Parts: sequence; C-alpha cells; structure tokens
Amino acid sequence: MSLEAGFTIPSAMFYTKDDDGINANDTVEYFAGRKIVVFALPGAFTPTCSARHLPTYIEHHDALKAAGVDAIACLAVNDAHVMHAWAMAEGASDKIDMLADSTTAVSAALGILFDMGGILGKRATRCAFIVEDGVVGIALEQHVAHHQLHVADVGQPARRRLVLQLISLNCRVRCIYLNITTTKMYYVMYYVIMVTAQIVRPRILG
Repeated sequence: MSLEAGFTIPSAMFYTKDDDGINANDTVEYFAGRKIVVFALPGAFTPTCSARHLPTYIEHHDALKAAGVDAIACLAVNDAHVMHAWAMAEGASDKIDMLADSTTAVSAALGILFDMGGILGKRATRCAFIVEDGVVGIALEQHVAHHQLHVADVGQPARRRLVLQLISLNCRVRCIYLNITTTKMYYVMYYVIMVTAQIVRPRILG
C-alpha cells in the first residue's frame, strides 16, 4: 500500500452526485486546506460494507467532527449514481462525502487497488487514512489474506504508548508510530482505529 505518513495525495478524478447532477472532482482540490478522514471499501451495497463499515462511520460522525475533522469521506469503486443511492439508503447523505471512483483512478493513484477476480473485479482495499492539507498523516490497512489491521505512521514511542492506552483492551495493532501534533488529533486517530478495528475484527498481534 502506498499510503503512509508523508504521502502526498496525487491528482486523480472522482465523481459525486447532488441535486444538480454528476460532478467531476480533483483529489488535490478536494483535500487542500482541510483535515479529512477517508475510509475506502470494496463496494456500495455489499454485505459487510452496508451492515458495518458505512454505518459505523455514520455513528461516529459527531465524535470525529468534534475532534477537529472537517469532513469524512467514503471511497469506493462504484459510479456516482450508486454511491448516491447508497448514501440515501443508509442515511449518510448529510454526514459522509461519497467519492465515486468509477474509473479506479483514485484507488490506483493511492496504491489501494486490488483485484477481487470474478466476484467484484478491481476494487479499493478496505482501509482508512487521515489527510491534512493533502498529506497523509496516518493510514490503516486491512490485510485481506490474514484479516490483520496495520497502522503505519512515524513518530515517538511516547505517543505510541498514549495511543495504545486509548485503544485499551479492544484490540492490539502492529506498527503504531505517530506524528500527531494536537490532543484533538489523538482522538481523531483513536476513533478511526477503533472504527476500523471493529469492522475487520483483527487477530491479536504481538
């Protein structure tokens, strides 16, 4: 996965739908000057994504916004009509930005595109990341083969220990290294880790 601390989001087009129709958007413009939590998933209306992934971010929407996040975005390899319909069905329209990666351009640029074969074809890996002004601050990836949750970032052991305390007994994750500059961002990262951990049910890692 290309996503790691310091990774600059490259230019790629995604699509959204509103009352006026379909809109083409550039990732560079979308992420500029904002702090955004992004979660990617294999597809709209698929079982785990509909039952657990999207609903859990809706549930934690207020907590993430209170922690200083400007927006929460869902990225999937679907067209904008499908993403819009899914948001309407799940009550996410006013809480989650639905980013339709219909051409796979964004997923490929981020290095999270993978092939699910005849089942779903090429899709985005289930993952989450925090972007601050176009730069990834922390990224989490589900290792599909082993259902392990990895967190990648850079920073100091003291911050690692703090986050382990925040995660508490719910899960343990490998490779936690943090570069978070404010108390609010600790809580943003905590919520993102916890939401992702609840979804992928990671094995206990040493």
